Amino acid sequence: MIFIYYIFAAIFEILGCYLLYSILVLKKSLFLLPFSITSLGFFAYLLARIEIQSTGKIYTIYGGIYIIASVIWMSVYEKIAPSKFDILGIAIIMTGIFTMIYFNKV
Repeated sequence: MIFIYYIFAAIFEILGCYLLYSILVLKKSLFLLPFSITSLGFFAYLLARIEIQSTGKIYTIYGGIYIIASVIWMSVYEKIAPSKFDILGIAIIMTGIFTMIYFNKV
């Protein structure tokens, strides 16, 4: 269940930030602003729902998941294929995330 919160938190954060980026940089309609704010609100809510005693560990684990989600975003939305070093980095990050969650009794 913990990964579901992290994955959806990453989706909502990336979406919310991208919508704001669309308004400020790409000059899209301000109509997107409420969606950006709502998405970022869901992001914060989901991270707050994770039951781990240390917020530092929550943010550390989430940071890794955010990096992975960003590479997926780059690949799917921006149509930029990840390099072999991106893939290697994701493997290393995933190893760290699983180590922190399952072996460190988070």
